[in-house]
Amino acid sequence: MTTESSLLNLEGSSIGKKVVSKNKMMISPEEHLSNDLIPELLVNKILNLEEHNDTKDKGKLRPDVNLSIWTNTNYAYYEDADIFSIRFMRKYDVLHDYCDHIGNLLIGYVLDNKIISIEIFDASTFLYCHLFDCNERIDDKPPLFLYSIYYEDRNELSVYFTGYPPTTRLQSIEIEKDVLMQISDNGKLVALLIRNAEDRITREISKET
Repeated sequence: MTTESSLLNLEGSSIGKKVVSKNKMMISPEEHLSNDLIPELLVNKILNLEEHNDTKDKGKLRPDVNLSIWTNTNYAYYEDADIFSIRFMRKYDVLHDYCDHIGNLLIGYVLDNKIISIEIFDASTFLYCHLFDCNERIDDKPPLFLYSIYYEDRNELSVYFTGYPPTTRLQSIEIEKDVLMQISDNGKLVALLIRNAEDRITREISKET
């Protein structure tokens, strides 16, 4: 391959995309609320509809399935530390009772073993999405859109970092009781799954906390 053709192909490569990303701003460290709409692609993932190829209604949400937005989920990204922080309350003056540091995650708890926050370290490389403040693909990664979706029938909360998940089946890795990472084929974090969500996640803080 000639030097000229190599330079032309560079524009479509991941290296070329990294050059473009240098001109983009990262998302701010201010509080951002999760999205209040549920994309159809995430409905398919949460209900595992992609596994039922013989179903004529594949991709359609059954009327008896109760999906809703888990309110007050918010997030921030701290570029200097490369930490992506998810909180399940809007109240910021609540102190953690203790934390568990497991791999790339730091899970914060209050009393009664309830989760109040999850922090993701090395977020820019570990997450399936990019963290730039734009809606285009960068470095072959989809943009960040946080969705906090509660599946009432299973009492499960799915926190997706993009509305464009991979079409392949995700690998679920339980890192803590009821807390699972959902990983893509290339080892990136696509979503977090929290089982027994009503019992494991803090919604309100008692006066004693």
